[in-house]
Amino acid sequence: MTTQKKQHYVSQFFMRNFSRDSSTIRTYIINNDIHINSSIRDQAQNNKLYTNELELFLGNMESEASESIKYILLNDKSPIRFSLNHLYILVYTIIQYIRTPKIINNINEHNSRFTKMILLSYLKLNNIDVKETDFEIISDYDFSAYIINILVHTLWKLVDLEYKIIKNDTDIPFIISDNPAVHYNMLYEKYNYNGGNGLYSKGFQIILPLSEKHVIIFYDRDIYKIGSNNNKIIKTNDNNDINNINRIQYMNAINLIMYSDSIYDTMIKKEYKEAYIKYHKYDEILKVYNKSPNGYFIKDDDQMQEADPVNPNIYTFQSNYNKCKFSINCINYTKLGSRFRNFRKIPSRLSYEERIFEKYIMKLDKEDKIDEMADLIIKRYKDTLDRFLFAPESIKNK
Repeated sequence: MTTQKKQHYVSQFFMRNFSRDSSTIRTYIINNDIHINSSIRDQAQNNKLYTNELELFLGNMESEASESIKYILLNDKSPIRFSLNHLYILVYTIIQYIRTPKIINNINEHNSRFTKMILLSYLKLNNIDVKETDFEIISDYDFSAYIINILVHTLWKLVDLEYKIIKNDTDIPFIISDNPAVHYNMLYEKYNYNGGNGLYSKGFQIILPLSEKHVIIFYDRDIYKIGSNNNKIIKTNDNNDINNINRIQYMNAINLIMYSDSIYDTMIKKEYKEAYIKYHKYDEILKVYNKSPNGYFIKDDDQMQEADPVNPNIYTFQSNYNKCKFSINCINYTKLGSRFRNFRKIPSRLSYEERIFEKYIMKLDKEDKIDEMADLIIKRYKDTLDRFLFAPESIKNK
């Protein structure tokens, strides 16, 4: 079977929710500083990103998510918790984040650095004099294995996240980028720690626009409160809220911002670009680090930590994400969230605290909700797990 040449890393059905005619979309190319009208078919795609089997899974996953998202947009209702629709949107949101070229390249770069570090240590132990600059490790990570790991080991651990739909009642539309699923953590904005955006972090949030008028926010309910417990659709007519959601979307972009009409060109370019430049200053520092021969960090403006003094090959990253001060008026802190944010002192070598011991997770575990969701994931995606050789026998036989 021939691998499809053109493969989208942002779904075509998804981009249509930000289009006026369902076939074209207005696009701002950040690096070239130009606005164009383009076919949805030609945007957010690369040649031969995935294997045919993975492309088939992604296509089926998109079909399920498309129907669930369509239900939200047409009815202004959110999916029932722990239902298939909840599962479909959660799967889509998580996989949308990890399927972009940016994440795939990051995985390959990390694997190359880690493999090189292990090999150099081995050669040194065997008194073989080889310099780091004498060779390169090229990683070509099998993305199918990563998808399987997400389905089997990760996804069910995220079912504790509460979710709400924010309905946009302003004249400013939501926009999307070529990397639309944003991981964030408002709880860590006041800290300079190098974490908080991990999937299990206390205070973790995922922000994904679904259309020009809707955005879904997954969040740690022990830390944040959005509206009342019974109200799953939160309406806002605050322009600042919409601009902040768009700003963090722009900040998360790889190179493309997509929206419906040229009348928003000036807004896109002037209103949100500052946040993008501020965040991506970190990328330039990371590029400098990648070229440094000794594996030491270059410290600049608190954006990167220095190498570990005991083992300089152990490195950690510090992101600008939590310095961008994202906020919307309908997101408030719970009493626990306020106490943690104002008084909790995290050791400087600890990047974040996990949600695992939060009361709500313990409640879900006691009610077997987490196990039920894990079983639902395995039953629903058993065919996918069986198709790939990476699935363990315990999963195949379940």
